[in-house]
Amino acid sequence: MALPSNDSPWSGIGSAGTATAATTPHAAGGTAGTGFELPARGEAVAEARRRVREYLRRAGCGADTVETAALLVSELATNAIRHTASPVFACRVEYDGERVRLEVEDHGGTPDLPHRREPGPGDVDGRGLLLVDVLCSEWHVAEGPRGGRIVRAVLPAQPGA
Repeated sequence: MALPSNDSPWSGIGSAGTATAATTPHAAGGTAGTGFELPARGEAVAEARRRVREYLRRAGCGADTVETAALLVSELATNAIRHTASPVFACRVEYDGERVRLEVEDHGGTPDLPHRREPGPGDVDGRGLLLVDVLCSEWHVAEGPRGGRIVRAVLPAQPGA
């Protein structure tokens, strides 16, 4: 389902339930993003990384930004799998030449909002949203239209050479 060309899920970043389209035009730049839904299983995280890399490379995004975006989608998808009872998760990615916008949506199953933790030096997990916070210019958690959460993150980007 595509949104009308004058309505972008990114224009209301932070507002609940604004991003449900699989492929959505970017209102300002006219570029299209891509979206997909995967089963909430560990092996799907690698597929999410592959699809994000493929889209960003085709869109002309720089290699360092591509790899950072792949890391971020990996962390967000892993959180959707580990911390919810959702049977699937959805990812969306968009590149406008200046920013990469990532989104991971689950379909619910937990009353807790995602939040950044402060893991200790010996902890082996708990750094996903810490990485998102450090690497992104902004990120936000919103209520999704299916009862879950949408985590949106904006990454400053460098174009490819």
